[in-house]
Amino acid sequence: MTRVIRALLIISFASGSLGQVAIPTRQVRSATARRIADLSTQLRVADAVDHERYRLVRDPVTFEIHSEVDGYIARALDPVRVDSVTVERDLGELLGSLPREPEGTGAPFGRLSHLRHGRSLVVGYAVVRGGGNDSSVTIRGYRLKNDRFELAASTGGDFDGYGLFVRELRSPVPQETWILAWGPRFTFNGNKVRMRVYAYDGDEFRTVWSPQDALNVTITVNDNGFTVDRLDEQRYYVTRRPPYYLRDEYALTPSGPIQLVSSYRPE
Repeated sequence: MTRVIRALLIISFASGSLGQVAIPTRQVRSATARRIADLSTQLRVADAVDHERYRLVRDPVTFEIHSEVDGYIARALDPVRVDSVTVERDLGELLGSLPREPEGTGAPFGRLSHLRHGRSLVVGYAVVRGGGNDSSVTIRGYRLKNDRFELAASTGGDFDGYGLFVRELRSPVPQETWILAWGPRFTFNGNKVRMRVYAYDGDEFRTVWSPQDALNVTITVNDNGFTVDRLDEQRYYVTRRPPYYLRDEYALTPSGPIQLVSSYRPE
């Protein structure tokens, strides 16, 4: 892309038109995806020497990728007409050049809602980097301002170095979006999983559930909450008495998930 074309795009983004002709969203999406693809090449590591270069550029390049996503959402998404399916599709295209760890990261998440502070959007995704053994995980909340989405808050940094899967929960608090996030630790020799429940009101996030990491986790979301199947480490490693897996069932309350029952799962 020449400097002239890039300048025209910037002008168009700022004004919403260029000679009364707006640049199509598809072209904006393609241009943003190419910039993210160029940035992502700097997050790959081939050898020990390359790792030192990666360490220096990792954080600023990751910040640029997140900023590209913010810019696309602010400039290209129509808050009135867009839906959650379209948001997830667009994020998938924007981030399609990034490395994927299918067993550790799910597809980008996007959910539109009308919350306490108005029309809002929550997205979540992982930037897998460093040869696939590192990540920057972000869950970002946007609010409507001047007919465009602007970034209001972000969370998820405690997942850095982990993968990410996201599911929406049925919120027990009116006009809030609740999401369940989980993912495995990339450098762990096994399957250690971190789990969180976040609530977003259109202005800020709060963490309403943050248990200790667990092993060999499987999560199922239901209408009332969710279940967590996990390895009972004491029973597996110390007493060696099957069954080894626990099933924890959680219901959602305004103050956070509460455990209803924990029982051994038949093998």
